[in-house]
Amino acid sequence: MIKRLLDIRHELMKFGSVGAVAYVISVGGFNLLVHIPNAIFAEKPLT
Repeated sequence: MIKRLLDIRHELMKFGSVGAVAYVISVGGFNLLVHIPNAIFAEKPLT
């Protein structure tokens, strides 16, 4: 039982770390597209 809980914890940590990296890339890419000089989405709404 304890081994199974440790395995699940390990899998959840891997899943969370991949999600965190994807979130940072997504938000960082969006901010680059909006806030750098001559940005593609500088004056456009998201809709």
